[in-house]
Amino acid sequence: MRRATAAPIWQLPQEVIPPCRPGATRQSLVVGVAVVALLNCALIGRIDNTTFQTIRSKWRLMEQTTQPVGGLVLSDSTGLLGVRPLQLGRELGEAPWLNLATCKNLLLVHQAWQLQWYLQHVGPPQSVLVVISPTTLSQEANASTCQLAAQAPQPWGYWKRMEPPLEIAEAGFPRMALSRYGPLWTQRTSLDRVLEWPVRAAVAWMARRPPPGPPLGPPRQIAPEDIPEVALGFEPAPPQQSAALARELARWQSIPPFKLTDLNARALRAMADWAERTPFELYLARGSMLRETAGTAKGRAHAEGAERCFREVSAGRRHVHYLPELPAYPADWMSDMDHVRPAAAKQWTSRLASQIRATRLAEPAQP
Repeated sequence: MRRATAAPIWQLPQEVIPPCRPGATRQSLVVGVAVVALLNCALIGRIDNTTFQTIRSKWRLMEQTTQPVGGLVLSDSTGLLGVRPLQLGRELGEAPWLNLATCKNLLLVHQAWQLQWYLQHVGPPQSVLVVISPTTLSQEANASTCQLAAQAPQPWGYWKRMEPPLEIAEAGFPRMALSRYGPLWTQRTSLDRVLEWPVRAAVAWMARRPPPGPPLGPPRQIAPEDIPEVALGFEPAPPQQSAALARELARWQSIPPFKLTDLNARALRAMADWAERTPFELYLARGSMLRETAGTAKGRAHAEGAERCFREVSAGRRHVHYLPELPAYPADWMSDMDHVRPAAAKQWTSRLASQIRATRLAEPAQP
């Protein structure tokens, strides 16, 4: 009779690998992609993807404009919530302006593209206000810039035909295509909110509080005047505000020194040249800054660097004007390092209108 011998304890069980056929693998991939595509098609009209909706709504706003307006606001996210177009037009005694601001990672080149498209399809506006954060001027184009550029509702490859063109390696095209055609799942904010909503609703129900609303809703364009007074970053309570301020100051110290990038420089010169040839009045202003960061050595260097760039491009040009006031606000007037709250937006817009009026009186528009 043979005695069974125990296997050594270090011997692992033999792995059984199921047969894998190329056809089955392809079928699994196709089914997975098809399910995701169907999900996007079903929810594409109810995406709560702020960046995606902002970019597309600004281009749609231009497409729906049939006649030149009183003025355009071209900006990164500092002007998206900081410049109030209805108030600006009202204080200047003009028709309401259009706020076409988008986001920082699109750099100044996207604003030049918007202006070029508007001039070609609508006509020259009376005035154009460019508001740009000093840190945006020194930012290079990156993968995020390319992906966001692909989200504009323009023909694929439009970025190569605009001025200045954006050179993109073909290796980045797949991710750009996903960002353009599958925004619901290529940008994590939307999916996170969809997945978190049942949990947040259940917690609110157990706490006998009204549940939060669904995260998805029909796309809409919210005017800055309609945005409620909410705390997006800094909290009014001193302990939380102090902690947030400390984090922002630490993050500011990691920002590289100011240097106007070549792409931003070409975009700035292109807009200035269009203002001279068309002509229309082009006003250049720096974006809002947190007062505490503006007072640091690096903050002053960025603010002065942006001022130097704007003065150089406006020198010798009759239709290009620099608005010198730096909108620096304390922490309780800001939602984060660059973005003002609605109360500060009212004041900032009023100050911009005052500077434009003063510039027009000092330098009357010339033919």
